Amino acid sequence: MDRKHGEVSEMELEKNRKATLVPTAGVKFEDQVKVLRAYAVLGAKRDDGAHYKEVMRVTRLARTQISGLNSFLVMLGLLSSPKRGQYKPTGAVTTFSSKSPGEEDFTMLREEISHSPLFRITEQFFLIHGSGPRGDFVSYLMEEAASKEPARADSAIEWLVRVDLLRQDEQGVLSLSTGGCMVEHRN
Repeated sequence: MDRKHGEVSEMELEKNRKATLVPTAGVKFEDQVKVLRAYAVLGAKRDDGAHYKEVMRVTRLARTQISGLNSFLVMLGLLSSPKRGQYKPTGAVTTFSSKSPGEEDFTMLREEISHSPLFRITEQFFLIHGSGPRGDFVSYLMEEAASKEPARADSAIEWLVRVDLLRQDEQGVLSLSTGGCMVEHRN
């Protein structure tokens, strides 16, 4: 960053974009959902959302886990950050979280995630390659995210499968969902 002018270099922007394509290491998918639910419960009725420390307290996850996960959830379009340390859920997240834990309808989050950088690169991959083994896409996503941890890529893919943007068959072959594939030209 050019500290004198407060500018961020293209390289720094690219590094930050890549880092958020996959969630923080060591946070199970179920815990990611729990964090999202916590923001919905604690911050939905506040103009500035909930502070990450409140979410840390109720989810019992570490600051580093919450911090990295916040960046991922913002990238997905599920949270916004109106001010430093504060995160506000979208209306769809609030509705999604109104269901009992384990009874959520993940397709409620589909629209938000379909506009995310994660889905854009996913869509490009599958429009070029067609369907393919999950392992191939995990490798591609790890490269795009500059990550060496397959579990992080797997977790990001799980979001896409749960919201029905990707389908996975019994053999582990992934393809774009035909139930509402968002195939359209984006800028």
